[in-house]
Amino acid sequence: KDWTMRAFTIIEMLITFLILSLIAGAIFASTNIAILSWDFNIGMLTLVQQVRQAMDGMMRESRQSKLSSVTIDTSGFRLDFSIPNASNAISYYTLNNQLIREHPPGTTKVLANNISSLQFFLNSIVLQIQIQGTKTIRNVPRSFSLMEEVKLRNE
Repeated sequence: KDWTMRAFTIIEMLITFLILSLIAGAIFASTNIAILSWDFNIGMLTLVQQVRQAMDGMMRESRQSKLSSVTIDTSGFRLDFSIPNASNAISYYTLNNQLIREHPPGTTKVLANNISSLQFFLNSIVLQIQIQGTKTIRNVPRSFSLMEEVKLRNE
């Protein structure tokens, strides 16, 4: 019997190590890309949901107001209006990148975060609302803008 055993050569070991390293690197790279994509998509989804929910709430309430009860400040950044069955005016404005709803005066509720711009325009009986949200995702600022028009109630 031949008791000598055949072993792997150093070249075979190096080639095996190289192949395994390439496979591990490819797995790591694809996993990293998937994580980056996930973070971006979740960040944008959160931003879009906040902006849309805030817009829906403002549209629903402002649709109940009459033209005579709507006031927009000179800069267009604050909206005050009255609706039936409400004793005080309802206000919408931004403060520290948050969209604020104030009703009654002094009682505030944050409707959305990461709001970089809020603008109101009044054209005959149509109220135009523009919102822009901006969020930094993985050190890259991303924005989402939404503009809607609300037809106010007839006098």
